[in-house]
Amino acid sequence: MWIVAGVSAMLFAWQLWRDPRTFRAGVYLTVALLSAGTAVLVETLRELEQFAPITAGRVIVAGAIAVLAGVVVLAGVLVVNGLVTARREGASAAHLLSLMLGIVLLAGIAGWVWTFVSQATTAALILLAIMFPASYFGGGMVAYLLYGRLYRSIAPRMAPPPNAVVVLGAGLNAGGHVTPLLAARLDRGIAVAAPKDLPFVVSGGRGPGETVSEAQAMAGYLREHGVDPRRIHLEDRSHNTAENLAFTRTVLEASTILGPVVAVSSNYHVFRAAMLMRRAGLDGYATGGKVAAYYWPSAAIREFVAICVEHLRTTAIGLALVCAPVLAFVGFALVKL
Repeated sequence: MWIVAGVSAMLFAWQLWRDPRTFRAGVYLTVALLSAGTAVLVETLRELEQFAPITAGRVIVAGAIAVLAGVVVLAGVLVVNGLVTARREGASAAHLLSLMLGIVLLAGIAGWVWTFVSQATTAALILLAIMFPASYFGGGMVAYLLYGRLYRSIAPRMAPPPNAVVVLGAGLNAGGHVTPLLAARLDRGIAVAAPKDLPFVVSGGRGPGETVSEAQAMAGYLREHGVDPRRIHLEDRSHNTAENLAFTRTVLEASTILGPVVAVSSNYHVFRAAMLMRRAGLDGYATGGKVAAYYWPSAAIREFVAICVEHLRTTAIGLALVCAPVLAFVGFALVKL
């Protein structure tokens, strides 16, 4: 395991130096940490088993109970968070993601408990078959959260100074004004641009029911907060983040603004925005404005799902490689029962 940890750590360092805006960096980091942690645990248990076998057994049981309790607590927190988010933001599918994930975790735990108590072999095999793809996506989510948080801290220090600030749209309220979520992005952009009076590109088209484009509303907000209109450039054709960044590149080129930029979004969206910057051919990094704590879990889950969809082929290949042997074993065992 130490070899796996070392190789993964070197791959992580290489990817970080080459371009930190990739999901691979998060995978390498997570594998390195898990491998190192597993190696330490195995060596510790081996020593305990040799000199204090009873203590080793107790440690294993205590660890299993702690993991189970942690999953139960996590599931409960997700359920409560989902209910709070739905009450404050509305019961849309996007706002119920944490609730649904919490319910799925509780259902999985209940299924394993029932299987253990009833000694249902068939049910245990089915749950095993489900557990591996669930673990695959769970591990991916851990990598996304772990590295996404690290990226937000290190990106401004690693990237060269930006020559422009790109603020990504996030929808308007019924009156055509910026929402608190979008205002937080704009405030963050103002703070980043202030030391050098950097130019802005405000990016966002007009959505259904909106009387003005997001770019127009954002430009108005910046002017109200003291930004010189000559520093503001509008990109008002886009309807998603990928278009935000692709069309922004055209605006930057037309305005002869060259070099790296900083893309400003919300903190839960920063890492995916950085990945899409790389795809759009924009140098620089992404940063984010703060959001309410209750809003973050469902939003982070939504971002991870979006990354899986945007990299569907890679996701499918990885899922097949991880799960195919186990699913084949489970299928064979079920046939033999």
